[in-house]
Amino acid sequence: MTNELQEKFLVYQLLEKRLEELKQEQALIERRFIEIETTKQAVADFKKMKEKNDVLIPLGPDCYAFGEIKDLKKVLVNLGAGILTINELESAEEILEKRKKEIENLINEIQEEAKEIIEKMNQLAPEIQELVKSAQNQ
Repeated sequence: MTNELQEKFLVYQLLEKRLEELKQEQALIERRFIEIETTKQAVADFKKMKEKNDVLIPLGPDCYAFGEIKDLKKVLVNLGAGILTINELESAEEILEKRKKEIENLINEIQEEAKEIIEKMNQLAPEIQELVKSAQNQ
């Protein structure tokens, strides 16, 4: 195998690996997007509730406790690094919407990078095939 062929094949493999990493990253980010959408819907539903609603409080997978909501005007929002803030419902919705847009931007960036990688791979594939053919003919 010639040096040029080895180099192009190595680049192709690295691109393939990066593409797989991007797919995994996008899947994680899309799950986060769905979580935010679900939370936004829960906040919207929360606004419609009346005082003294009984709720189920999740304790973990398949385990709940009975509870009662005492304040329908405020919720705790995680800002990151374990920091929670008390927010009015509208403020919480704004924070969630901002996060949703940030995630949409991340998804777009990942898709753009993946597209560029695929283009490079499509360019390299025929070059590699040509080098393999010429190596076989020698």
